Amino acid sequence: MIEHALPADRLEELLVERALFGLGDEDRRELDRMSDASSDRFGEELEAAAAAVALATGEHEPMPEHLRHTVLSQSPATGSASTTHAERLE
Repeated sequence: MIEHALPADRLEELLVERALFGLGDEDRRELDRMSDASSDRFGEELEAAAAAVALATGEHEPMPEHLRHTVLSQSPATGSASTTHAERLE
């Protein structure tokens, strides 16, 4: 954490920390005080980017069987496409 950051820098730092690691109570309150609509949108974009990177590069836990079944049962794909989709979920 940067001790003497400018407000805009601190806001960006908090948004990045929230996207990557989550925030503690004190930092969450600080972010709430500093946030506005544009920073909320930027924070959402950071969280989406962090999630995309995590999905593309990280190791994943297998999807719980009941959830996998629900996803596949609601999938518009049928036949072999459904099988391919199922294999990717494992």
